[in-house]
Amino acid sequence: GSLTAPNATTLLVGDNLYVSGVLSASSAVLDESNTNPGDNEAVAVFSGGTLTLGNGVHRIRGPFGMGGTLTMPGKIEFLGGGGVVSTTSPISTDIDVNVTGTHDMRGTYSGTFRLLGGNMSSNFGAVLQGPAELSGGTFGGVTHFHNDVTFSGTVVSGSVSILSKGSW
Repeated sequence: GSLTAPNATTLLVGDNLYVSGVLSASSAVLDESNTNPGDNEAVAVFSGGTLTLGNGVHRIRGPFGMGGTLTMPGKIEFLGGGGVVSTTSPISTDIDVNVTGTHDMRGTYSGTFRLLGGNMSSNFGAVLQGPAELSGGTFGGVTHFHNDVTFSGTVVSGSVSILSKGSW
């Protein structure tokens, strides 16, 4: 199916948002408030699905799955208890992670990435193509940094493998 809401300014999701068709709210920002740690994805764009949102700060408080097409200019803030962020399609939006739990990053991200708080792991080899700033929280896992990366105030813990193509 398809849903178009060009005049909506906020897409407020109280539990889960699953997109398998087309959801276009080209002037809206996403505010997802799922606090159920048992959910696999609080926001999921399935293969063949398309999610188009407006420019702004999009807030996601649960896991995020991306297999379709995402147009979300601005920035995604991952907040809350954490979860898995898994993508089979590259995400070009800037990302801030400021969680109280653990965020497991999987896939390819080409926007600016900032770890501000919480635990970030990348057990399946996250690829961060844009600049990265890790200024808080704890970091561990396998990560490919294809651009400049700055560590300042982040604790590196556990088994870590960092591949860097930019300035360190």
